[in-house]
Amino acid sequence: MKHTYQLFTLILLAFSLSSCLPTFRIFERDGKLLGVLPLKNGRVVYQETVRLEQLSKEEIFRRARRWWVNNYRSAKDVFQLVDKETGEIVGKGYGTVYKGYLKSKVLAPHDIYHVISVDVKPGEYTMTVYGLAINDVFVQQYYNRADMPLPLEYFNIGTVKYAQGLYKEIDKQTLLTMESLRNYITTPTIP
Repeated sequence: MKHTYQLFTLILLAFSLSSCLPTFRIFERDGKLLGVLPLKNGRVVYQETVRLEQLSKEEIFRRARRWWVNNYRSAKDVFQLVDKETGEIVGKGYGTVYKGYLKSKVLAPHDIYHVISVDVKPGEYTMTVYGLAINDVFVQQYYNRADMPLPLEYFNIGTVKYAQGLYKEIDKQTLLTMESLRNYITTPTIP
């Protein structure tokens, strides 16, 4: 009887602990996370190549670097790599997306961290946005990650509908960021 009680307690404890741990499942639909965010090898990745035959590699590089300076508080803190010779610029940053929790009318801030890589070649550049991660009050409490953002692929708080809504906001912001760089580089009157 004593062993049965101990076994029952052990099984109950195992189920309790497993429900507290984050689930690391990726919900992929049509090559996208929950049908919203693009996935590449199980990670959220955005990528686009823009051809600009009329611009030199140096001019595209200069404009891309200036875009960073104009769009982030401190480009010096953001830049991880700036190599004019190879045409590589890599920077880390974050933005805030606002979404109400469940049925709440109050919009809550979600800090979305990202890495942006721009690879410049003569007459074109490729922009890649990856390493998307979230940090907010619920991530900090639920996952106990106060100072460490959680990769979006592992975000599993709330309902699927809530996550899809949040992912749609993140998708919109990411596409706007990519459009912003594209517009900045293709505008002919950049100082």
